[in-house]
Amino acid sequence: MSLIPAAYASPTNPPVLTPLPEEVVAHFSMSNISVEGASLFKWQANVRAHKLGMTDGYDDAYNLAPKRIVDAAHDLGYRGWYNVYIGLSHHHAVAWSESEERFIVDIGKPVINSAARAWCDDLVVNLVAKGFDKIVVSVSYEIIHYLMPTDWYQRDHAGAPGESGWDPPSRFISPCRTDALDYLAGVASYSVGRIIALGGEAYFQIGEPWWWDNSYVEGGGGPCLRLRHAARL
Repeated sequence: MSLIPAAYASPTNPPVLTPLPEEVVAHFSMSNISVEGASLFKWQANVRAHKLGMTDGYDDAYNLAPKRIVDAAHDLGYRGWYNVYIGLSHHHAVAWSESEERFIVDIGKPVINSAARAWCDDLVVNLVAKGFDKIVVSVSYEIIHYLMPTDWYQRDHAGAPGESGWDPPSRFISPCRTDALDYLAGVASYSVGRIIALGGEAYFQIGEPWWWDNSYVEGGGGPCLRLRHAARL
């Protein structure tokens, strides 16, 4: 089911990406639902509690109800520790950039968009209710390539941006960009704060804080040690 803003215009041929005049935040709810006919059998594992912890990621689970995820993990015997990777492509607040002619991360907005904030809060509430009292939020130095501001890229000696082997690829944040690091710190601070506020014991994990070797770039690439913006720092 799709939600389309009233100001949406049908795409041209060939399509041209045109942003809405103002950002639209929508909320959709369904209630008093009744169904009939065959029902799906839900098998329950009922595994005894064990010492292993569960890990998950928002990018992989944003389209699922947090209660469903937590109930399934609990049913499989997981308790205590739960690690959730905030991801690299779905939680960002973005805005149209005239200079780059695309949507990019906007550091002037809340660090996490409204949909991700609601989902993450619901996840924490359900985790705490099921006894997952140690919650780790993981944030990495990478963003999907089509959302990362160009000035934040790590680059190799030839100027090629550092790219992961994913398809589509993520790109890596230069540790020399203080604005980018402040953004990541904001994501971490907000996420940890919400876990504590909702009754969880918060932990923080950082990922990919390195200069990328660019081995996935065609032709071999090279270490991304080029300080393109060193003069600004």
